[in-house]
This record gives sequence, structure tokens and C-alpha cells, in this order.
Amino acid sequence: SGLVEMVGRTLGSNLVQNGDFSEVGTDLVQNGTFDLGSELIDNSDWSVNSPVTNDNGLLTFSGVSGTYASQDILTSGKSYKVTFDVLASSGDLTIFAGAANQVYDESPTSNSTVTIYVTSGGVNNRIYFGNFFTGQIQNVSVKEVPDWSLGTGWSVENNKAIYSGTANANLSQSGILTSSKQ
Repeated sequence: SGLVEMVGRTLGSNLVQNGDFSEVGTDLVQNGTFDLGSELIDNSDWSVNSPVTNDNGLLTFSGVSGTYASQDILTSGKSYKVTFDVLASSGDLTIFAGAANQVYDESPTSNSTVTIYVTSGGVNNRIYFGNFFTGQIQNVSVKEVPDWSLGTGWSVENNKAIYSGTANANLSQSGILTSSKQ
């Protein structure tokens, strides 16, 4: 009558990793502040095509279709926290987390900080910023969110997973359960 007895089985430690979503990796972006001047275009960290320029520490886009700045820093299937400051904005800024894997296509507000959570996929491991966007961005940061795959519509805020309800997508962690274990 109301008594629960454990018979031959105990629960182990918590198998979920980073369950409070407090852990993020180190910044993967090289020169995300664009303070190295012409090295933005001359070095191998950033790949840009004209007319994207480094204008006094600001990555400047002129609204020309197909123009991007990119870095080869992602790993397919991993989730990332991407943040950047928008100083001036007109038109939609498109971001790809791997070629052909569009993760952002919005018109950001001038003088704002944008934070998005993305899962890398697509044809390569580059993160791309640009396209029809006219404006300036700086302080670009990309940090891995370890242990979690965040589907479309998922983000992390204040150490909690938040679902927007805009897509049919999963929040998942693999490798924590074994089907033959009891």
C-alpha cells in the first residue's frame, strides 16, 4: 500500500551531457573583429569576393547578389552559437552553415546584436555571410554547442532550450542510450 521497492536495479548517473546548456566551446572565428585591415582579404582565414570589403574594422557588404565572406571552421552535424553585431542594415542578410544549408535569411536591425543557433550541414564546412545584404557587421563569433543537435526553431537562452514552434524539428543528443541496456 504505497510502498515502492527497487528490485535488483538502480539508476546510474545522469547520462545527458551539458543538460543545462551552459557550456559552449571557444570562438572558432579568426579575426571576427576585422581589425587586421587588409589581412581580411589577404590571409586564408576569411575568403571574400568583391565587393565585400573591410572598412576600418567593419565587414561591409554592398547588396550585390552572390557576394559572401566565409570561413572554413564548421564540422557537419554539429551545432553552433553564432553572434555578430549589425551596425548598418538594408535588405536581407543570408547565412549558410555549409554550402546549400541556409540557416538565416532576415533583415537585421541596425545597431543590434544577432544571436542564432545553427546546425552545420551542406556541401562543405564553411560559414557564409552575405548575398543581397547592404550593411556592415563586426564582432563575428561562432562557438560550438557541445553534445546537442539543435533542429530548426531551437535556440538556447539563459541555459534553457527554447522552441519557437515554427518548424517540425528535434532537439537531440546522441550516444547516451544503449538499446540493449536495462
